[in-house]
Parts: sequence; structure tokens; C-alpha cells
Amino acid sequence: MMMFCCLVMHSLLLPRCAIPSARRAPPVRLKSSRFAEITSPAAYEGLVQTLPIEGATVVKFTAPWCRTCRQSNAKLSFIASKWRRASFYELKLSEPQSVEWARQRGISQLPFIEVYEGRTCIERFVAPPSRVRALSSALTAARRRLRYQRRLRTALRLRALRRERQRLRSALLALESEERELGRRLRWDRVMRQRAARYGS
Repeated sequence: MMMFCCLVMHSLLLPRCAIPSARRAPPVRLKSSRFAEITSPAAYEGLVQTLPIEGATVVKFTAPWCRTCRQSNAKLSFIASKWRRASFYELKLSEPQSVEWARQRGISQLPFIEVYEGRTCIERFVAPPSRVRALSSALTAARRRLRYQRRLRTALRLRALRRERQRLRSALLALESEERELGRRLRWDRVMRQRAARYGS
């Protein structure tokens, strides 16, 4: 009996080895990039002409053979994930025609970033891994200017509405005064007709 108790205690105190599972762990799904793909330079030109007036837009120029682009991609995607109200696009320069088009636009190194405030380009810079933070600074500045412009438009609209209300109030007072004057004239005409009918008969 003593031997049996010792064996039981020994089996309980021994560390249990983990049994390897036959199933593999599910693969980790990476979040998809927020950079929507632009198919061609012509599509880029059309996009720039139709950008929203009240919003920040980022366009990234990359190429499949660009090693620096792959190194900066993770940091740029992380910044894009934090700016939910901005729009992000990517144009891949894979064809010789698109590369020549980029050179004509002054894009000599990749990855290249353009930041738009509304339909106006406010920042253009090369974005290696060491300069990715410049994108956050540009977006912060664009957000501040957009907020200021939004407040300014709201203040101007409010001022215009107040002026319109004052004009309508003045017009209403004028109509009320005219209504009182017409009522007074009608009452006076009624009295005069009654007098004329009384004395005329």
C-alpha cells in the first residue's frame, strides 16, 4: 500500500510533457494595405482632377524592382492604417512608358510620395525608410489646414445666414407695417362709406 501511494504521488509530481499536435497552427493573416492601386498614369491624371476638395490624399510611386520600396512598404502601411480619414493610392511603375512619364514629372528616385490637400499638391519627397516620418508630418499639416479652412467656411456660412435672417426679419417687419397701414385704410374707407350711406340717405 505504501509503495502504491508513492507511485501515485510520483506520477502527479512529475512534469507532464506536451503532446505535439498533429494539426498545424493557422497562418497569420496580415492586414491588407490601405493603398489602392492605380493602374496607369492616365488613371492617375484622372484621379488628381477628381480628388475631394475637403480631404487629404497620398499617392505613392513604386516599382516591382525597387528594393527600397519594399523596405519602406511596412512603415508606410502602418502610417496609412492610423490615418483613417485620408485616402491612399499606389502607382507601380512597371512599364518603360510609365518610368519615362515619372521622370518627366521629376520623379528620379523611388519610393516617391505626393501629398494632396484637396486638389493641391502640398508635399513631394522621396520616402526611404529613414524619411517615412515626413509623411506623418505632411498629413498633420494638411489636417490642420483643412480644419482651419472648414472652420473658416463654417464661420462665413454662419455670417451669411445671420445676414439673411436679418434681411428677412427686416422684410417681415416691413410687411407687418404695410399690413397695419392697409388695415387702417380699409377701416377708414368702411367708416367713410357708412357715413356717406347714412347722410346720403
